[in-house]
Amino acid sequence: MENTIRLLRLRDVLARTGLSRSGLYEIASKEGALRPVKLGRRASAWIEQEVTQFIEERIRSSRENKAIPECVAKRDAKVVSR
Repeated sequence: MENTIRLLRLRDVLARTGLSRSGLYEIASKEGALRPVKLGRRASAWIEQEVTQFIEERIRSSRENKAIPECVAKRDAKVVSR
């Protein structure tokens, strides 16, 4: 079986995760998850397996009633207070 690494572009990651562009970059900077791979000066991509693992982890966390990550809670609090 071949171990192929697939790269996803921004629109594919946003579609799979349901995150906004700013939400995706916030998670990458604050949590260290979903960090992009630079392909060039203006091009980035994400590793498909890492995106899948992120989604699975979020599903597990929500099913186990774990608290959502702090940066997401703070972001949501800002939206509500506006």
